[in-house]
Amino acid sequence: QSVIAGKEYDVTAKVLACNDNGTTVVTSYTGTPTVAHTLNQPTSGVDGVLGYSPVFSSDDKGITQDTFSISESGLFTIKLTDSSFDCTGISGCPTDGNGQLTGSFDVESRPWKLAICDVENIDGTIVNPAETDDINGGFISAGSSFKASFKPIVHPDFYTTLPVDECNYQTTYNYFTETGHITPLKLTFELAYPNTGILSNLDPSNFPGDYSFISGDKVGNVRQKTVNLSWQEAGALNLKSDAAYYGENLQQDTQVIGRFYPKYFIQDINEWIVADQNNVAYLSQPYDSAIHKVYPMASGQSDTTKALNNYRFFSSTLQAEFGVLDDSNVDNDFLLDTTSGTWDPSRVNWLLDDDNAMLKRHTTGNVSRKDRPFNTSDGSSTVTNFGLTVTGTDPVSFTDSDPVTNSAAFPVQPPARYGRMALDDIGGNSGATLIIPLRAEFWNGSDFVVNTDDDKSTFNGANYCKQVIWHSESKTTTNALFNGSGTVSDGEDDINASQNTPSGADSPREQARLWLRMEDDNPSKKTGENDISCLGSNEGQSWLRYNWQQLGDEDPSTVVTFGIYRGNDRVIYRGESGLTGQ
Repeated sequence: QSVIAGKEYDVTAKVLACNDNGTTVVTSYTGTPTVAHTLNQPTSGVDGVLGYSPVFSSDDKGITQDTFSISESGLFTIKLTDSSFDCTGISGCPTDGNGQLTGSFDVESRPWKLAICDVENIDGTIVNPAETDDINGGFISAGSSFKASFKPIVHPDFYTTLPVDECNYQTTYNYFTETGHITPLKLTFELAYPNTGILSNLDPSNFPGDYSFISGDKVGNVRQKTVNLSWQEAGALNLKSDAAYYGENLQQDTQVIGRFYPKYFIQDINEWIVADQNNVAYLSQPYDSAIHKVYPMASGQSDTTKALNNYRFFSSTLQAEFGVLDDSNVDNDFLLDTTSGTWDPSRVNWLLDDDNAMLKRHTTGNVSRKDRPFNTSDGSSTVTNFGLTVTGTDPVSFTDSDPVTNSAAFPVQPPARYGRMALDDIGGNSGATLIIPLRAEFWNGSDFVVNTDDDKSTFNGANYCKQVIWHSESKTTTNALFNGSGTVSDGEDDINASQNTPSGADSPREQARLWLRMEDDNPSKKTGENDISCLGSNEGQSWLRYNWQQLGDEDPSTVVTFGIYRGNDRVIYRGESGLTGQ
């Protein structure tokens, strides 16, 4: 007979008489046999409580059905004995009619289930919330150890009033292994959350899940086995406990374990990209691309190729968010749009690719400050400490150990220089085309030097402003203009200037200021100066402006003088007011 400990069964008992022709039911039997049970396996176990008291009445005609239960597991022999049985008339009965009626049967009793109990972190301070995507469902971090106890419990029929928690059911003390008596425990895991993901180290191919109870697996008289486990992934698990005992399967127990979340986040080597500029921006120049990758990691793991796989499939409300960590020692504004960074199912990492990130110039009013380089190989470079902050529904940190930190500096800080575009002042004959040297420069902390890393900055002579400084005919407007456009090479190039004198007219002597437009704001004039007129568009390179005339940051300009010499005799006109623009 195979039974479940604590469960009630209807057991039929018959009183049989035997002869050469077989067996017959003794219909006349009445009585109450004595019932005893003997434990055969395990040999060092306990008997438990047997609930079985058959009573034969005359109406039963030698056959009775009574309720049977036993509170323990193991192999038992149940023996019924009636020493006052009157066997008169039955073949083989003693002459005095007194005989002993006996019968027995074996019972293989198994626990109802191996209840999953007391799932906690390893030191018992955090109880498993058994949640998947609930906001408050965080359990412990991926890679951290947890423990679960398994109790072989009796069937609910054992109780008149059921305990609220199965883990408070009575256990079958005999469920332990000894020679010839195996009491297995089989653990398997399934992914409960997210819907897509991996089981990692708890996949059946990596985790056989085979355990057995031993005699020492107990707390007092309560039989239980505690197993320490860890999961190297994020999400929630369905834990299942099974066993086959005396050839019969126990009822499976299940419990959701989780939610497991990343222990910490690692920033990958970030990139600041400025094409054709050796990846060093000017202050207030957007990087072509600012690439930042952040990986969710398990405890004890630092290899980003082994980052958590499942976290990318979490609900966005459960995923960490990142912000900008400012450097309190730097008053230049730093712009990085972390809100455009995303977790995406196609990759394991958070990714930000910002094409408008920049370290800005520090300005007072409309005048920018000449800062020495930031985070470059220049000797006077300033090292910054910008980085990321992290917030989240579940606990978050940038460190794998206590204390946790919610911010971390970028592995690579943004390289930037204070720059400007410079044009030389130039002079020559009236009517001549003048070649003006042009340079992209940066402030190295003591001087402006040519930025030999710059093969990117552009100029276009069609975009310019002009102002008459002095004119031989006392005119207040000029036809002078730039000719040419291009891109600097190693920070340098040149541009032409000419008077653009109408055909058939003589070129006057004049001095003018020409601005090469970098941005759309027009330059300002000083009191008493002639008006400034602007043509064309601009290069959109405000970071190459400079406070050339103490009027605020403005476009690069040159003072061009046409008519320094009188024709070809190389006689210099000296002392004429305004000829040199002073």
